[in-house]
Parts: sequence; structure tokens; C-alpha cells
Amino acid sequence: MAGTSSRPRIPNTLEEIRLKRLLAIFALMAGGFAQAVEPIIVEPVPIQMVGDFQLPDGDYYIHAPLEWKNQQGVNVRGGKKSRIIYNGAPTKLGAIVFKGVRVGLIQDVEMLCPKPDVESAVCITNSDVVGGFISHAIEIKNVRVRHGGYQTAFKKAFAIDSYAGDPLRVKKGSNNEMHRILNCSSESHTVAGVYIEGHQSHANVIRDSAFGDAIGRRPYGVWAKEGVFFRAENVTMHTNSCDYQCGQPHIQAVIDGHNSEHSWQLIANCTRNPDGSYATGSSGAKYNTTIKNVRWDGEPKEHLPVIDMWGPGPFTISNAHLAGIKGLCPRIAFDNYSDKIAGVWTPRYGTSDFNGVTIRQMLGVMPTGILIKTPAPWANRTHGLEYEYMRPDGSYIYKRLTINQPLP
Repeated sequence: MAGTSSRPRIPNTLEEIRLKRLLAIFALMAGGFAQAVEPIIVEPVPIQMVGDFQLPDGDYYIHAPLEWKNQQGVNVRGGKKSRIIYNGAPTKLGAIVFKGVRVGLIQDVEMLCPKPDVESAVCITNSDVVGGFISHAIEIKNVRVRHGGYQTAFKKAFAIDSYAGDPLRVKKGSNNEMHRILNCSSESHTVAGVYIEGHQSHANVIRDSAFGDAIGRRPYGVWAKEGVFFRAENVTMHTNSCDYQCGQPHIQAVIDGHNSEHSWQLIANCTRNPDGSYATGSSGAKYNTTIKNVRWDGEPKEHLPVIDMWGPGPFTISNAHLAGIKGLCPRIAFDNYSDKIAGVWTPRYGTSDFNGVTIRQMLGVMPTGILIKTPAPWANRTHGLEYEYMRPDGSYIYKRLTINQPLP
């Protein structure tokens, strides 16, 4: 009827409010509990571990997190074909938890997750008690997160998370750092293979490892969310939404020897809407990023540049091969804006350096627009920047690329 509002009327009398409450109670009694109220997840009480631990051979089922807390020099080692299978309740921590541990090791074990809502396979976090330790120098070595035929999965394979299990961020959030992930892999995670969050989390290393979900859920490879300094060397990834998703500023990333197939993006520190507009982005603080020795054979999306960075850099990429293998050409975009001045976003100064970079397109329609975009005030340096187009017969068309210029 004309003139009526589509919004529901809010009950404004005591009798109406009481009636509404009674109807809600009857709905619960009739079996509508799951629809009316979100389930309350009771965090399982972690099993407190002390000192070194030798895992038994074969399968080892656990029903609550194994937690080492406020200790130094902890070693957790696998036996012959050791597998940790988390069969407990949902947890915001992880199956294996190092909480305030200085110098530790977990190695030679497979991990599986037949239960839902388990935050991580291995979690490194800071102590939650006054005077407790900050975690330093923990090595995760030859740990493999497997699929095992389960549809469920850990959300994150390896989490360096200063705020794990602490949504109000009461714990110490800084200097959970100097951790090493070596010869590890994950083929079953829903959020990220490696997740890092916490102020001033320095000198984290990921080396000789591989991350990609086996059933195509398109997680992140590495998610460096906040205040993270990391180095990734000889890392292989596949079928991610983004191989390296970076969050807020104060990120320093070095990626050397990256090999990737079928991902949508190589690296981004912002997210975009389906129309290509920004959904979220960094605040514009410095974002030191170096990428070199890269083979990326991916599946670009129309609205997603394969390198999509917001901030002034400096950004360096060298000896890199970026290919769109399903007919779309990879694009690179940088943006960097200060606060609005008189309602207008004002671009700020930044720098980029491209040395020996090839953008390849396999089949499809050859683009005519700009493939590498930076803001006008930026200083850009290039040496050996090339576009390749592969024809259906396997031959190539080669063109020289120029930043902020259409493809000739």
C-alpha cells in the first residue's frame, strides 16, 4: 500500500515485548534453538605439557590442544610415521600450542583434522599471564598438514599469532618473532597456510615449503596480517586466492625463489570489490617489498591485479615470469593516497623498480590498456620489461612494456 514503510515495526509497549519473548521461548521449545541462538563454543581445556616430548610411532589422537606454556628449550619430535590427529572440540588456539616459549622445535610429524572449527595445526603465541614469556625462535620443521580424506580442515596450518584465543587483545601483542618454518607443507587449510599477526614480529622465515588446498577452497598461501617482517625462500604454492596476502602497514616482505601455479594473485595488501574498486587497503605507510626469481603461472581475474599494492613501497621485482595461463593477461597495480583534502584523494610519492620482468599471456584477447599502473608522483625504474603473447600455434608476439603506458 502506498505510503507504508517496508521496515518491520518495532514493538513499543511492554505487553508487545513480553509477547515477543514468549514466542521466542516457544520457538526454542519447538526445536528452533539452532536458528534462534548461535551455538556457544566451549573452549577445550588445553593439556599442559612440560619439557621435551617424543611422539609415539603411528597415529596419535588428541582430544584437546597440547600446550607448552612459559618454558624454554622445548623439543617435540615425531617417531616413525607419527601422525597427530586432532579429534577434539573446536578451539581458537590449535592442536599444538607454544604459548610464551623461548627457543622450541616441532619436527617430523603429519597432522590431520577430522573435526570442524579448529583454528590451526601449530600455534605460536605469547603468554597470557603477567610476567610470562614472549615467544621467540621456534622452528617448525618437516611438519606436513594432510587432507586424509576429511572434508574438515584446520583454518590455518601454521599460525604465528600474538592474539590467538584473545579476541579482546589483552595479551602482549609484540615481538612474537624469529620463527622458522622449514621443509613444511599443507594441503588442507581453509584460511591460510601460514598466518602471522602481531606488532613488530620480526625475522620470520619460511623456506623450502609448499602451501595449497587440495580441494580448491582458495585460501591464502601466507597471510601476513599486521606488523610482520618475513622472508619466504624457495616456496611453492598452488590454487590460492592470493599467494601472499598482506594486511596493515609496517610489513617488510622478501620473496625469493617463488614457484606458483593456478593462483589468482601473487601478492596484495588490499582487497577489491567485484567491480574492481577497493574494498580495503593499507593506510599508506611504507611497505618494503622485494620479489625476485619468480615463476608464477596463474589464473588472473578481471578485477584483480596479480600484484596489487597500496602504499609507497619501495617495491622491487626482478627476474620474474608472470603468466596468465587461461587467456587473461596479468596486470600490476600500485596506489598510494593520503587523507582526503577538500574531498579529493591526493596521491603521494612512492617508488618501484622492475628488472628483468616478463608478463606473459597464453591465448585470449591481447589487451590494449595499461598493464602496469602507478600513481603519477611515483619514481619508476625499469630495465628489461617485456610482454609476451602466445598464439594458438605456440609461437610468440613480443612487445616492450612501459609503466603507465598502453601496450603498443
